[in-house]
Amino acid sequence: MRKYICIILLLAFLSVNSFTAAATDEPVEIPDVRFIVNGSLLALSDVPLGLNGRTMLPLRAVLIALGVPNDDEHIKWNGEDGSVTVNYNSSSIYLKLNSETAYINGNAVELDAPPFGYAKNQRIYIPVRFIARAAGKDAAWDGYTKTVYLRDEAAYQETTSILEKTEAAMKAVVRAKIDTEMVMTMANQGEETGFNIKISEEQDRAAGILHTEVTIPFLENTITFSDYYKDNIVYSKGLTPGEWKKTEMEEKDFKKLFDNEMSLLSINNMDVLSATLSAVEGNRPEEIILSGNAYPKGIVENLAVYSGIEGLETEEYYVEIVVDRANGLLKSVFIEIGGRFVVEKGFSDVHAEIKAVYFDIDGEFGLILPDIGG
Repeated sequence: MRKYICIILLLAFLSVNSFTAAATDEPVEIPDVRFIVNGSLLALSDVPLGLNGRTMLPLRAVLIALGVPNDDEHIKWNGEDGSVTVNYNSSSIYLKLNSETAYINGNAVELDAPPFGYAKNQRIYIPVRFIARAAGKDAAWDGYTKTVYLRDEAAYQETTSILEKTEAAMKAVVRAKIDTEMVMTMANQGEETGFNIKISEEQDRAAGILHTEVTIPFLENTITFSDYYKDNIVYSKGLTPGEWKKTEMEEKDFKKLFDNEMSLLSINNMDVLSATLSAVEGNRPEEIILSGNAYPKGIVENLAVYSGIEGLETEEYYVEIVVDRANGLLKSVFIEIGGRFVVEKGFSDVHAEIKAVYFDIDGEFGLILPDIGG
């Protein structure tokens, strides 16, 4: 979203919450972790645990939630050797405490963490990815929302295929234009304030030039900021009309500017997008629409980095991506965020809708740096 998102954030008070499973030799309870299976919240009777950076689930509770009957015929515990055998829907799962090898229908499967018994509740815990595989699902972890996603493998792979095609197509793009509009409202004690921010971007990778213009509301008028990026230098013009400012920037930050808007990974990682987005029917057969409740981690993270403001408790989020069916190129991205900005003296309800439209892809336009003299 470029550096001017800090201005948007200062107006809108957005931030990011982060979380990772505890990297410790002792299990740590993580009761606020959510589990979403094929889009539905999975209720667990026993608390999940974090151990050595892994999220561990209570075996019996997960099996029951996935539909396995809670009886000795389907879930068999052998106290003599510390093993569990699960029989359900013509499938068999065998695992043993403290062993990194389990068996699905007699086939050995190496675990990324061995099952263990938690003394506090006398339950057996297993790594998320094994349960996903055993149940014919793929798993994804989103540390920003403390959510584990489990999704049917076929649906997961279908979405992954579309996303990977789009990611590859956008990486090959040389020139493109993106128009982004952000509509935001904040409500506090019955009073509501609205913002409408517009961002226009032109990118020419062949020339190594990026141009952005950001228009924001200010009192009864608007202010437009313009930036050109070239060779780790940014040429900026803002509040002072007609005057350009030249500033150096780090190479890694410069590269990120060029990669960010052209990549779906600027929204979230591929695993999370594959586990949360589904292809839906649209009005145009030449388009593929992917939609779902995927948390836009990258965008919210950038907002927080540029502003330093924290305090958003994100309650709602939605992503819709439209791509060209034939070539996989992005056509538009729509993101919705809702939540509550909490401060010491109270809170404000926040709602934002962001839509980016991609056009003139690999067009004939060119970019020229401004003449700033000297």
